[in-house]
Parts: sequence; structure tokens; C-alpha cells
Amino acid sequence: MDSTPQISIIIPTHNRRQLLEETLESVKSQNINNWECIVIDDASSDDTWVYLQDLNDKRFKCFHFAESQERSRARNHGLKHARGKYVLFLDDDDLLLEDTLQLHFNGLESNPHAFCSIGSSQLFWPDGKTEDWIATTKTGCKSITSELIFGWIPVSGQCLFRKENVNDIGGWNIDMNYAEDHEFMLRLADNHSAFIMSDCVQLYRCHGQPRPDDLHETMTQLRKDYIATLPEEKRNAALKTLTARAIREDAEQAYEDARMFLSIRLYLKILFLSPGLYFSPVTRKDLLPALLKSFLGGPVIRAGRAIKSIIK
Repeated sequence: MDSTPQISIIIPTHNRRQLLEETLESVKSQNINNWECIVIDDASSDDTWVYLQDLNDKRFKCFHFAESQERSRARNHGLKHARGKYVLFLDDDDLLLEDTLQLHFNGLESNPHAFCSIGSSQLFWPDGKTEDWIATTKTGCKSITSELIFGWIPVSGQCLFRKENVNDIGGWNIDMNYAEDHEFMLRLADNHSAFIMSDCVQLYRCHGQPRPDDLHETMTQLRKDYIATLPEEKRNAALKTLTARAIREDAEQAYEDARMFLSIRLYLKILFLSPGLYFSPVTRKDLLPALLKSFLGGPVIRAGRAIKSIIK
């Protein structure tokens, strides 16, 4: 029997010994066994490396960096040692469901032209609060470049990639330490389709930590940099989608300010600029309800304010 794993799970870690143990337990709980797990300890100062050395499980391959090299380099190091046909990059604080690998594996095996399989997530907080993040309303294969430019960001753990496609783009950008997953996806999605499913495949841990002040500008710039590499016809369409993203932010603000006519106009402008977004199973579930709420929101908001004034 061939003992070569089909799936390589790659986990960079730094000073998260207790959370890492939970993550690895979720890996061990998978209902299929055709996997290996590569863990890269990025110069932890806690007892992470001692814990990893004591795993005593041949399915785990562990490496230790004496000096921190950040997670993109760590992921690329793991990629070099991966034997699987497919790779899943997992953060050291997130969890897999027991059928995660099975769902991903079935998706890619059934869709040989897809560069990755993307599932849904459930967000969870230390206080027990949870929130479902559904990737799509309709399972299937499609190009996701427009959705990525518009702001959709599948994260580590949600995606299983074909290793050959990851190698073709040179792996992760070692010059980026945040927003690197979005830049990575943009390069991978170019000229390829993805298999997307509504099944939940990941529990995403939310810590409530503040985001970098320049995150929005960084995300916008990396999208612009990617668009600049496209041929003219694709570039023009992508720029319209990027403009639609900025308009969406204004539309959301107009709704919050109860400026419903402006909100409606802006959502319709998105439809004019990038109509595919309203038909995509990834983005229509957000755009269509938002447009409908703008049509109905004026009377609802006015009624709510009237009730509040009466109560006061």
C-alpha cells in the first residue's frame, strides 16, 4: 500500500503552545488518514519546540527556526518538505472539523481543473459567541478573481490547494507579513477556477486584536499592483471592479446615514460597473440583500425613529 500522503497540512507557529495543541488535535481528528502535518516553530520562546519534539506521531514533521523568519518564509519552508498532491495552510490557532480534509479532497478530485477548494467557516470568540461565514450560496467551480478584487478573502484553513499550482507561482511572498494571504490568492486565481462549497471546513478563532492602521491602504495597493500586471482588456474590467469596491463602502455608509436614495444609486452603480458581482454565488448574497434593504430601509428607519421619539 502506498504510504505517500495525498494532503500536506502546513502550520507555522510562534509562542502559541496551548492553542497549537488544540489545532493539532483537530488535525488528528480527521476522518481520513491520507495526510501529513508539517509544523514550523518560528523561534518560539515558550515550550512550543519541546511540545513538538514530544509528539511521537510519525504523521507530524516538525522544524525549528532559531531566529524568527515570519510566517511566509515558514510556509514556504513547509512547502519544500510537503509530499502531498494537495496542501492546506493552517494558522496555529484555528481548528478543522473532522470532515474538512474529506470534503476538500472530494472537491478537488472531482474538479481536476480547479486550483483549490474553498469551504465556509465559523468564527468564534473567547466569550463563546459564534458567527457563520458562508463562502457561497451555490457549490461549484468558477473564476474568483473579480470577487477577490472586490474584497472577498478566503483565509488559511478554508482552502486546499494543488501543490503544483502553488509551486508554479513561487509560493508565498516573503516580503509580506500581513495581507499576504490575499496577495497569494490573487496570484493563484489568475487564469484558474476554484471549487467553492457551502460546507463548513474551519473554525476561525477571533482574538479581538486591533488591525494595522494601514491595512485598508495595503489591501487596496496590492490589488492595484496585481491589476497592473493584467493584459489591457482584463485590466480595464478589474479596475471597474476595484472602483465598485470603493463605491460599496460609500453605499454602506449612505445606508447607515439613512440616505436611502443615495444608497440605492450607489448599489445600482456597482451593478453597472461590474454586473457579474450581482450574479456571483460568492458576492450576490451580500449585494442583493443590501440593495433591497436600501429600497425598504427608508420607511423602516423613519418608523423606528418615530417610535423612539414617542418613547422618549
